[in-house]
Amino acid sequence: MVIKELNPVQVGDISEAKVLTRFVELGHGVLIPWSNGLRYDLVVDFNQSGNLQRIQIKTGRIQNGCIVFNAASQDPTDRHKKINYRGDIDSFGVYCRDNGKTYIVPVEHAPTMSCYLRVEPPKNNQRKGIRWAKDYEL
Repeated sequence: MVIKELNPVQVGDISEAKVLTRFVELGHGVLIPWSNGLRYDLVVDFNQSGNLQRIQIKTGRIQNGCIVFNAASQDPTDRHKKINYRGDIDSFGVYCRDNGKTYIVPVEHAPTMSCYLRVEPPKNNQRKGIRWAKDYEL
């Protein structure tokens, strides 16, 4: 069987489905917003307690011992400008195809452009200021 290369929309759809599935597996209620004009993809009701959070889904990829994902989106009026998600979402839901795992990263834990979640120790033995992927795994 020949598997064709996925386009960016398909990759995003898979990430959204994987993150949504993981939330459901953990017993959380998931709401899917009606409008495409929103900056978040899902609303999660954690433990069905009324604690609602807006979640923006991202696809992570492993590079140099880190899961990397975009923590900003392209401005629809200026393709050279990026817009961060501060104030528009509560957390990023990240699916990494390279390791098959899902993560939730509060927006305030992520830089405003790219976010790195370390899966391997750094070669320079740095220990401070590292976001370990295991700390965000769902």
